[in-house]
Amino acid sequence: MIKNLYLKNFALISELSINFENGLNIITGESGSGKSLIFKSINFLLGDRFQRENIKKNEKQCVIEGEFQTDEPIFIRRVFNSNGQSRNFVNDCPVNLDELKKVTYSFLDYHGQHDNQRLFSSNTHLECLDIFAGNTKLLKTASEEFRHIKDLNSEFEKLNKQNAVLIEKQELLSFQLEEIERYPYSSNSDEKISQKILKFSNIQTLIDDLHFCSKLLIDDDDSVRSKLISINKHLENLTKIEPELKNLFDRIQSQLLEIEDVGLELENQRKIESPNSSELELLNENLAHLEMLKRKYGGSLDAVLDTKNQIVADLSQIKFNSKKLNNVQSEIKKRNSKFNQLAEKLSVIRKNVKSEFESSIKKILINWEWKIPISRFI
Repeated sequence: MIKNLYLKNFALISELSINFENGLNIITGESGSGKSLIFKSINFLLGDRFQRENIKKNEKQCVIEGEFQTDEPIFIRRVFNSNGQSRNFVNDCPVNLDELKKVTYSFLDYHGQHDNQRLFSSNTHLECLDIFAGNTKLLKTASEEFRHIKDLNSEFEKLNKQNAVLIEKQELLSFQLEEIERYPYSSNSDEKISQKILKFSNIQTLIDDLHFCSKLLIDDDDSVRSKLISINKHLENLTKIEPELKNLFDRIQSQLLEIEDVGLELENQRKIESPNSSELELLNENLAHLEMLKRKYGGSLDAVLDTKNQIVADLSQIKFNSKKLNNVQSEIKKRNSKFNQLAEKLSVIRKNVKSEFESSIKKILINWEWKIPISRFI
């Protein structure tokens, strides 16, 4: 039972402390005087979710405290702040809301003036009948199965909506992927192709200038090679007079070899096959396609590649979702079948014990010496 209740800054109440006596306690007052607030505060104390609107106007914090007597005294305190934060304590130990509810679930039982109306409810009839028939375990199994079906239906609906959006875009995604994959490329392919086009467009200038450079280096009588040979002939003679000049002779001789090698390499570079018109046209077409992709998909080939990866992921998601939808649908069908079997079993048991249950109720009422007209349990 509840021993005392303390409220501070709750709704219209600034501060209130109530001590309850053993036995019957009656709270009276005019309408609007706050009787229902006391019951409301007890519900909050036992774990109901609190709304900030219940904090007294212009106050920052509300406190609800209570002492309950079970096998031993239990003190509960809940503190609610206007910023939405709250703290819960059981015997001054902080607990979360779920832990609080586990402690208090059996502390309170409400009865109102219309409780007798439950006797006319078909749900109440079934509850009583199932208790009499010992259907508790079967009901729990059926309820769990129903919950699984409900969760699976929610998952199916969510997946279906997600897939519907992707399927609506599937044709566009497939077109975009085909467009992006039309030519092989990497993140700097546009630069490489541009360089190749520049080279092919100026192939004759390249050949002519390479030949000119090679000629200046090694081919002409007035070439660098010829002049170095002449210089070294003079140095060779001078080394007989001044041996220390041998070092300079060797250095020029080394440069001479290097120049001859460069000249030969220049000549080799001239052996370039001129591209045919179709090859150059293909390169230009490829570059134009890459530039178009950059304009459409982010401004760079890296962005285009990122878009491609996303499209591939979306198309894969469609296949995955479709497969998962089939699996979920199959699971729903299987669980529906199991649930229907449980429901059928429950129905059979209820029908079998109905007459016995009716007779039991009549006996109880007769023992209470009630006058019962022709009564029948339906």
